[in-house]
Amino acid sequence: MKLRKFSALLMAAVVATSTPAGAVLGQITAYADSDKDKSKDYNISGAEWDTQTDSSGKIHIYATWETSDDSCGATITVRRDDKSTGISVTTTTTKGSVEVTQLIKKYGKTGDYTFKIKAKSKSKDEDGKTTGDIAESESDFLEIDSDMMKNLSSTAATSSGATTSNGQTPGSSIPGTTTTQPTTSKLPGTSGNQQTTNAASTGDFLQNGTWADWGIGWVYLVNGTPVTSKWVFDSQGKLYHIGANGFMEINRTFTDYTGTHTVGADGALVS
Repeated sequence: MKLRKFSALLMAAVVATSTPAGAVLGQITAYADSDKDKSKDYNISGAEWDTQTDSSGKIHIYATWETSDDSCGATITVRRDDKSTGISVTTTTTKGSVEVTQLIKKYGKTGDYTFKIKAKSKSKDEDGKTTGDIAESESDFLEIDSDMMKNLSSTAATSSGATTSNGQTPGSSIPGTTTTQPTTSKLPGTSGNQQTTNAASTGDFLQNGTWADWGIGWVYLVNGTPVTSKWVFDSQGKLYHIGANGFMEINRTFTDYTGTHTVGADGALVS
């Protein structure tokens, strides 16, 4: 049922850019609404630490996770050596990443750190009834020694001069990949560092935002805010996927609630 609704949204996004096919947009939207699917998927998984080093040599620590299809409140709790630190952060299941550098620096103790993210609501079935347990995911250990603690940043990360934990340099590749980042000329629909499209957005398919290079990867901004877990159309109808961490994905295969997809070296959908 969820897939039918998603397919209807995709069709609506495509026909919105063409004429006279756009005349049937209302009919497609009405069809999607008629499903009256009340299901909510708040399942989260894949909790893991991500560390990045900025241009000043300071370290930034992020709690990251695979986001849910639908959004609800969530709480991140941080433990050290299997004991409570008192560090707790309120977020949402669809945010995908939260910086906790300053909180750990203020806590100030070395050791093995883990975090757990837990949704505040249970998922719901098609009839709107709660199902299963409240979703949660726990990370592996991150060892913070005295040298690392000394080099933790006192301020939140900026968009430039960062090197990811797998040794990538700014602008060379998206976090979590080892593939060279597309050059500026390969950015969807542009030959510059940014590009803006003007068409309307529909659900999970966007066209009204702005591409920007944040040094460690391309992000897509809508009203100045990076989007996560969304598809982006360019002016030629190609599709690009923004991952849960907010960066355009390249050269990988992944699965979302519509199925399994592969994107190429330039980020465009291959299959």
